[in-house]
Amino acid sequence: MSGLAAGLVALALAGAVRDGNGDGRLVVACLGDSNTLPGGFLVRHGWCDRLSTRRHRWQTANQASGGATVTDFACALGIPICGRAQLAAALDEDAADAVILAFGTNDVAFGVELPEIVLAYQARLAEAAARGARAFVALTPPDFRSRARRRQIAALNRLLRASIPSEDLVDFARGMTQSLYLRDQVHLNDRGQAKLARRARRALLGRRRQSTNSQHDCPGRVMDAPVRQERDPCLMLR
Repeated sequence: MSGLAAGLVALALAGAVRDGNGDGRLVVACLGDSNTLPGGFLVRHGWCDRLSTRRHRWQTANQASGGATVTDFACALGIPICGRAQLAAALDEDAADAVILAFGTNDVAFGVELPEIVLAYQARLAEAAARGARAFVALTPPDFRSRARRRQIAALNRLLRASIPSEDLVDFARGMTQSLYLRDQVHLNDRGQAKLARRARRALLGRRRQSTNSQHDCPGRVMDAPVRQERDPCLMLR
């Protein structure tokens, strides 16, 4: 590819992502669980399938798998679908220039400690950076199957906001109401997937309509901030 052509490719995605590996392509890889599956879960298109538009035609790859975790929990069961494995595949097989990590639902459901989940996200960010790839962490959407699980996910998102730079976050949590979910109350419907796609696209372009921080954020380091389960405004659904 000529220098001019490569430059035009780079301009196609002016924003937070660049051709980090110098192959003349801009590849965005989506990593996550069943809400990130190619084609979506019982919907027409998942959020990753909707990232490209007529104006922004970057290439997308998808390594998501049902039941996946950002921690090594899933891989420890002998199933290579955890965040570490998905990221390695995105970098080695897809030559991704950027990755969006959208996990958390299964980590919480499997009882993984919240600081451990945050540390896993931080490790994936470091691994991507070491390979010259831009990485984003998506806040976890609410799980409406149980009130206790919603509170845990809200607590996880609070810790992520306090521990991950805001420019590395994609807000998949704010404003995600039950009307955006399928009947199982954990998987997103078409409108919900479209909303996630818009937010991911803005992050990739370096545009933010609203900060991922809110009035309920409680600053602090991961290991310094105990997670309260009752009457903590940071855990209230927003």
